[in-house]
Amino acid sequence: MTPCMRLYAWLGHQLRAAHPDHAHAYSPWIATYASDDFDALAARLETLLDRTAREAPEEGLFSVYRQALELELAFFEAAYAGIPS
Repeated sequence: MTPCMRLYAWLGHQLRAAHPDHAHAYSPWIATYASDDFDALAARLETLLDRTAREAPEEGLFSVYRQALELELAFFEAAYAGIPS
């Protein structure tokens, strides 16, 4: 969940910077993920993950986090590559 939230926050900020006039079909999505509230939620989740990481075997947690990042990448790559019918 943490990689997804951080990525969406980053995307929201990038899109808001690119469309400051809010003239975009996805303006509500952009506003949600570029908001201070969402940034705070992502930061809180990262803090909880960091706290958990101190108590977990490092390699196991790293592996799970990496897999989450790879799944996020695959999700976005599928949109660009198209899904065969």
